Amino acid sequence: MGWTLTLYQQSATQGYAPAQFQLGIMYDFGKGVQQDYVKAMNWYQKAADQGIAGAQNNLGFIYAKGKGVPQDYIQAMKWYMLAVNNGFTPAMQNMQNIKQLGVAVENGI
Repeated sequence: MGWTLTLYQQSATQGYAPAQFQLGIMYDFGKGVQQDYVKAMNWYQKAADQGIAGAQNNLGFIYAKGKGVPQDYIQAMKWYMLAVNNGFTPAMQNMQNIKQLGVAVENGI
């Protein structure tokens, strides 16, 4: 796994969004690395800023669950909406889950 991590890190630091997304997943779930939500969020953010819909969805999930950050449903909805707009339809269910909590309605989402 070490060589795979090295290749992802090299590609990610050069700005390759799919590698950034993969590193986010690895840190988020502790796959081949020690689980670290802050690092996961950092890599997801880089990939999401480049339009990777899966990373946008995963950022939404991090905010919705408060994984390494304060729980923030407004930020979660923002990222879920971007993911849906970029064709990641599973994010619609994630948005619906937040709306069912009633939080999104209170905050005008």
